[in-house]
Amino acid sequence: MLAVACSRCERRGRYQLGTLIGRHGGDAPVRVVVPEITADCPQRDSAALMERCDHLFSELLKLFPARWRLLPYRMA
Repeated sequence: MLAVACSRCERRGRYQLGTLIGRHGGDAPVRVVVPEITADCPQRDSAALMERCDHLFSELLKLFPARWRLLPYRMA
């Protein structure tokens, strides 16, 4: 399961990794999968940058050592 959360609203969800891999392939970058996950978000295409959907994949960060992370992680 892949947990997804938005830091700007209450939207939360879990996706089956097998389903996502089946649709996009095992080597698909996250930027290819995100449009499907955020497709029904009313804030996805907001004109105001700070109101746009801000999806976080907290479980993905656990896969990488802290020294590999380039940006500070925000907890939702």
